[in-house]
Amino acid sequence: MNKYNINVVDDYTIVEIDEKLYLLDTGTISMSIDKLIKINNIDFSTNFLQNNFKKQLDSTFNMNIEGIIGKDFINKLGGIEVDLINMKICFGIFTKEITNETKISNNYICKIKVNGNLVNAYLDTGAHIVMIHNKALLDSCKKIGVVTETSFTGSFNLNLYECLVEFNEKSYTIKVLEHNDKMNHMQGIDVYFSLNQFAKKYYAIDLTKEIFYFE
Repeated sequence: MNKYNINVVDDYTIVEIDEKLYLLDTGTISMSIDKLIKINNIDFSTNFLQNNFKKQLDSTFNMNIEGIIGKDFINKLGGIEVDLINMKICFGIFTKEITNETKISNNYICKIKVNGNLVNAYLDTGAHIVMIHNKALLDSCKKIGVVTETSFTGSFNLNLYECLVEFNEKSYTIKVLEHNDKMNHMQGIDVYFSLNQFAKKYYAIDLTKEIFYFE
C-alpha cells in the first residue's frame, strides 16, 4: 500500500510525492511544473497541465509548491483517504470500514441543508472554509464581518457569515464565506463544501462507492 506524507496548512492539504509538494484540490484539474509524477506506481506524467499558478501557490503557502493534484487524477485512482492523525494519504485504497457515510455523485456533488434549504454542495478539498455562491442562501445567514481571502487565484474582500448546515442527520453551526462571481464557479453549485473545515482526524472520498465520510 502506498501512503504519502501530508501537511495541513491553514486547513489546506499539501501532499508530498517524490520529495515534491502538491496542493490537494478536487475543485480543479491537475497541473505541475515539470510534469513528472507517479502515484501508486501509475505514471501520470503525460496528463499534467502546465502549472501557471506557481508564484501564487508559493506565496499563499510560503513553500515551494510543485503543482496541484486535482479531480482528474483522483477520479482515475478511485478517491482519497486522508489520515489527519498520522498525516498520511492513500489514493484509491480505503483502510476503514465506513458505516455512517454521506452519498455523493461521481462529480463530487452531495445534498446538504443550509438554514433548512436543501442545496447542491460540491466537495472541494481546495477550499479551507465552506463557501456559498447562492445569494438567497447568504441572505438567510447571519453576517458577522468582512475578511480578506487570499488564494492562488487572487485576493478578495469577502463577507463572513454564520449559518446552520445539516447533512447525514447531523447539524453544525459554522462560519462560511460568500463566493463571488470573480472566483471560479461551477454552474448549478450553491455551496463549496470544505471537508478540511469539518474533519479533525480522518476523511475519505470513495468514488467507487460514491460516498464520503469524516471524523
